[in-house]
Amino acid sequence: MSNLIKQLNRLAVYIFVVAGLLLAASSHAEIVIGPGDPPCFVDPTQPQCRKPVLIVPGLGASYNKKLMLKDQASDNWKFAPSVDWFDSLITRLENEGYEEGKDLFIVHYDWRQPNLYSAIQYLVPAINQAKQISGGDKVDIIAHSMGGLVARAYAQSENLYNEDVDQLIFLGTPNAGAAGAYIAWEGGDFPPTWDFWTRQWIRRIEEALKKTRYQPDLKRPLSFRAFFPSLKDLLPIEDYLTQDGNPIAVGDVTEQNDFILQRWRDGHANPDPPQPNSSQGDQTVLTESVQSISANSNIVLDNIRHEELPGEAQNHLAQLLTQNPQADFIPAILAQAAVGIDILSPAVPTVTGPNGEILSPDQNTFPNADYDWDQTDPDDTIKSLTITDPPDGEYTVQVTGTDASQPFMSRLLPFIPFALAADSEYTIVISYADQDDTEFFEQTQPTEPDQIDTYYFTIGAGQFQMEKIDIKELLQQLIAQAKQTKKDCPLKGYQRANITRPATHALSDLTNYEQRLANNRQSSASRQLRSFYQHLDEINRALHFLPQQSNCQNLINNLIALLDKIRANAPR
Repeated sequence: MSNLIKQLNRLAVYIFVVAGLLLAASSHAEIVIGPGDPPCFVDPTQPQCRKPVLIVPGLGASYNKKLMLKDQASDNWKFAPSVDWFDSLITRLENEGYEEGKDLFIVHYDWRQPNLYSAIQYLVPAINQAKQISGGDKVDIIAHSMGGLVARAYAQSENLYNEDVDQLIFLGTPNAGAAGAYIAWEGGDFPPTWDFWTRQWIRRIEEALKKTRYQPDLKRPLSFRAFFPSLKDLLPIEDYLTQDGNPIAVGDVTEQNDFILQRWRDGHANPDPPQPNSSQGDQTVLTESVQSISANSNIVLDNIRHEELPGEAQNHLAQLLTQNPQADFIPAILAQAAVGIDILSPAVPTVTGPNGEILSPDQNTFPNADYDWDQTDPDDTIKSLTITDPPDGEYTVQVTGTDASQPFMSRLLPFIPFALAADSEYTIVISYADQDDTEFFEQTQPTEPDQIDTYYFTIGAGQFQMEKIDIKELLQQLIAQAKQTKKDCPLKGYQRANITRPATHALSDLTNYEQRLANNRQSSASRQLRSFYQHLDEINRALHFLPQQSNCQNLINNLIALLDKIRANAPR
């Protein structure tokens, strides 16, 4: 047995897996336990018997906007919005007496990067911090999914490991890889088993990095390989592909998972390969993959999904960590859908929800929403909004142009700073994701300071529909509707009810306004905009002189609705 395997066997290793139909709703999870230091049996509730606990999340769970969307160094880590499956576990551990920052630590990391990099840059400093604060010499680690591979990268490293991990607890870690990673790495598609927040966050990060790294035309799978090299660390190490019904030896596959293979340079601790066409697992990771390493014990949890493991395993985790748990089980309430809105400068979005909810830089009345933008930081130019479990109905997104004049460094010659012309356009990315589907809308739009563009989308019965408001098109609809009204309704004696003329003038005003604004003729543009609103007022007055007979009422109501929509979305 190699030194690497021996190192793992010196720890107490606990593996939670889910065994069931990979693509079905029912499943169950399992824990595997390995040898470790003797527990403190006399009184495990005493502070000296409790080691600090580090929680290492999985793929997509940690978020650092500046780092992940702009490649800017930042220590501003948190759980990604909509990632709530650790909430109940953390609350439970706090109820057991743990205190975050004292003997409970969340190890956020850049999951885009290879796992060994994450172990060196994030896990090792977190372990050292936990030992320093607690005064102890060992820690316990709870690692979910990919987080377990990060923990293994440390615990099985001959050069890194410092004999300071007592219990290493895996929650659904793909210790032999996950077949879905092949779909992403080789094909550039989202595996059908990935949950909605993973699909959504990877796509949001991908779209931002295309702009940040000046690679707007980079296509998948090249974009996945460039932006998310960690996906290669998830490729299976056993035969998992077939051709004409025959298995392809993993050694014949071009893309190899060097990370996991290096963990077993002298052979597997558990040499039994997965059964062909096995579907046992949690819809993301196969049972055989989780159990491909040796451990002390397996603990099985039934009928749960991959993301539910941290919350559902809390009773077992509390027992392993404290030997004498006192607190009650905390039910987990997990998000079912999310809306994401990302604005790549220079513009600021404000969202109005179907029930009048507001999400803006200064106001948030949604039950569960996040507006990620630091107005005091000139380098924070990306506005990232997330609405978790959004209510059904119509949403309005008003995007206001801002002053974007800021110099930046050349990527080709980073040692020569020079100021480029200010951006005169922004990119908006609106996404909707639930357990069934992921929808994206992206548009790059010219803008000027104080220019307002409005976008509409509707959510209903799990469906997402996007609409971009075009004021000129609305005016043309209003003109056509006015002509229809004039044709269908008797207008004799109603000369003041002429809507076509002021609507035509308003359309001309708007065209002239945009031309003058583009030519930097601000004063002339302002005059055209005033004329535009004067003609809208004239339309409004004319509406009051239309005949109120029943056969005209629907036409009149349509005109009023169009005028209201034009006013709500016109430039200010």
